Amino acid sequence: MIKKYSTLFFLIFSVSALFSQEFFIKTGKNNTHYDFQESNTTADFRCESGDFYELGYQHFFKDTKFSYLGSITFNQFNANASDGATSYSWRTNYVGLQNAVSYALFQWEKGFKANVKAGFNLATITKGEQFINTMYYDLKNQEEFSGLVLQPMVGLELQYQVIDAMKISLGYHFSKAFNVSNSSEEQLAFVTHQIQFGLHFPLK
Repeated sequence: MIKKYSTLFFLIFSVSALFSQEFFIKTGKNNTHYDFQESNTTADFRCESGDFYELGYQHFFKDTKFSYLGSITFNQFNANASDGATSYSWRTNYVGLQNAVSYALFQWEKGFKANVKAGFNLATITKGEQFINTMYYDLKNQEEFSGLVLQPMVGLELQYQVIDAMKISLGYHFSKAFNVSNSSEEQLAFVTHQIQFGLHFPLK
């Protein structure tokens, strides 16, 4: 499935890059809480941090404040929980394709700009580990973690033009990811607050 996503992205990327105006790379941190709907658990779930990476391009529409962003993403959605004497931890890696629309709110002199964004990510798990006390479980084939995850998101980004050939950005995204291929009774969602730092390279 990952190979299919990658092939599709690079086909789109090859065509769209001819019309794109900016390439970007971003990294940051996810602070994730598991919304685990399971009737027989009384565990106290806690947020845990994970890494985030994104590589993509941005196409600016002529004579508007709107632009389109397409990218490949890597997200870690991690969490901890406890239930009496039992402790739990989850460590998961997801690779996905993200589509978003950005709107330029403000643009100040000296290169400052503020954007709002909304979009969605389609992702699949590449690695997943669960520990219950000292016991280890592989999550890649667990239905609530495997398959296709849909992640709607909204965010705010501030940019600064350092030089003509490069901009830097600082952003925040909020998202709630759902496993759309999970048909089991155990339903899981990832509620994530994401902080981003980016480098942007405008095309001439």
